[in-house]
Amino acid sequence: MKLIKQEIGKCIKESLADELSLDEIVGSIELTQEEFGDLAFPCFELAKLKGQNPALIAKDLASRINPNNIISSVEARGGFLNFYLNNDFVVQDTLESISSEEENYGSQNLGKGRLVVIDYSAPNIGKPLHVGHIRSTIIGDSLIRILRFTGYKTFGINYLGDIGLHIGKIITAYQLWGDKERMQQDPEKEVLDLYIKFNKRSEADSKLDEKAKQTLERLETGDKELTDLWNYIKEMSLKAFDRVYSLLEVSFDETTGQSKFSDLGKEQVKRALELGVARKDATGAVIVDLSKLKKPLPEKVILRSDGTAIYSTQDLGAAVDRYERFNFAKMLYIVANEQQLYFQQVFKTLELMGYDWGKDCFHVSFGMINLKEGRMSTREGVIVYLEEVLNKAIDTARKIIDERNPSLADKEQVARIVGIGAVKYMILGIDYKRDIDFSWERALNFEGDSAPYIQYGYARASSLLRKANLSSNDFNTSHLTHPAEVFLIKKLAVFPEIVEAAAKRYSPHIIANYAAELTGAFNKFYNNVPVIDSEEIKSRLFLVNAYRVVAKRALDLLGIRVPREM
Repeated sequence: MKLIKQEIGKCIKESLADELSLDEIVGSIELTQEEFGDLAFPCFELAKLKGQNPALIAKDLASRINPNNIISSVEARGGFLNFYLNNDFVVQDTLESISSEEENYGSQNLGKGRLVVIDYSAPNIGKPLHVGHIRSTIIGDSLIRILRFTGYKTFGINYLGDIGLHIGKIITAYQLWGDKERMQQDPEKEVLDLYIKFNKRSEADSKLDEKAKQTLERLETGDKELTDLWNYIKEMSLKAFDRVYSLLEVSFDETTGQSKFSDLGKEQVKRALELGVARKDATGAVIVDLSKLKKPLPEKVILRSDGTAIYSTQDLGAAVDRYERFNFAKMLYIVANEQQLYFQQVFKTLELMGYDWGKDCFHVSFGMINLKEGRMSTREGVIVYLEEVLNKAIDTARKIIDERNPSLADKEQVARIVGIGAVKYMILGIDYKRDIDFSWERALNFEGDSAPYIQYGYARASSLLRKANLSSNDFNTSHLTHPAEVFLIKKLAVFPEIVEAAAKRYSPHIIANYAAELTGAFNKFYNNVPVIDSEEIKSRLFLVNAYRVVAKRALDLLGIRVPREM
């Protein structure tokens, strides 16, 4: 498709003066809705430069551009110049590209080897992974896959909340009400129960919160008894997290805690004071005043009045440490949209401190996952365990397999691939900026727009190739003229554009939605075009395999595996 866009760009350029360069024209050509052709050139930027109506510009350009071996026809529609492509050329160009590039089809060199650091998942020590954690975890994992496929190097960090007031509360609760035997038998449940109990009791007794703050101060100064208990809680939490990460097949280049950056952050706070970027208020807390910026922000506390570190303290230290270690081109924080203002304040503070790379830090802010009962809250015990969701999805997949294909080989592995895939697609198939209302029906949906739907399309294609018992490494464009074949090939043709858009917008849902549409096109082909009992068998088998290659790659970029049989 890049070659096609380049040639269309040249045709447009020949009809223009010097208002836009060829690169600017090609960069503006976009995919369009099927009823409006194959590609479109929006004339709005050109209209601004010329001071003319975009619809009139489109109409004028359409009259100047003649059909050729690539362009079948040109049509002006509103402010867009729509191009209908020559089917033979698209078929030849697309299938040749897939044949030569195979599993690398769709890859780009947008990153040119530059490094992106990605901070994702980031659960709190002492609290269980609940369904709300899944968005950061699998969006981060998918973005790493997409960015690598588009020429970037990546470094993924699981930045644990291993210090802070919640830790002070848990340790204080254990000292007041903890049971050593229960802690040894089921540490995850005991720690969560203690945390919930503390928050309920503190509503009636404000002194409890003060005790938790004192506990945190003692912990930061190295109290041995508290440190030993803290390390035990961390060890227990990490084991629980790893079970879930193993189910999700998500891994990290580095797992580290916020506590590691308390001292480094305090050094940055000191530097901010010396630079005049920060000041102390009447209580002794250190504050950055952001009200005088061109786009004013509220002031931000970066150190408590008692000298203990807070999230912003540690995040400043961690950001500087990461840049010194990696000299990254970009750093992405995959964190819920509740923290949008917070990250604006942190990034702007870094810039005010003279760290120009602060502008290369980005907050990929996603919407919340809500329950029918209301918002999830660990402190109130209103949660859905992520491990429970994943295991239920696997169980559901296993039951469906038992009903529909009880003789399937390797049923357990397939159930895991299908079940986990269903949950991942439920999350990644929705624009990450939107909130999601969690329901078991949605999580366990195996029909329609879902990973199992795409996985079944892949398995169906694999079965077709096995039944044919014939390998095909070549095709003839004259054999691939059925409307369903051309429709499928045009869907395959746009995959590189889809990948590029997902990488530039940090949006896995673009690939997820494409994979479902691609499988819909394949099913239309499968139901309307004979393959094995046809004279065009070799060309059609080639097309079937081309679908398999692209569908598998699309799901892989989402962190979803495909089974050969279902």
